[in-house]
Amino acid sequence: MRTLVPMLAEHLNIPDQELLEKDVRLHRLLGSLSRDPNFGPHLAFKGGTCLIKC
Repeated sequence: MRTLVPMLAEHLNIPDQELLEKDVRLHRLLGSLSRDPNFGPHLAFKGGTCLIKC
């Protein structure tokens, strides 16, 4: 995460690395949960942020 976020921030021209890191962590968490065979089939995401991530 320490190298990914600064690299993404520079590539995407995003000045707020803290906000970008939160977004990356949320993306990874939601992706992992939706692919998990125990949780994924039972999840229903609500809201634009969650829907975009999955």
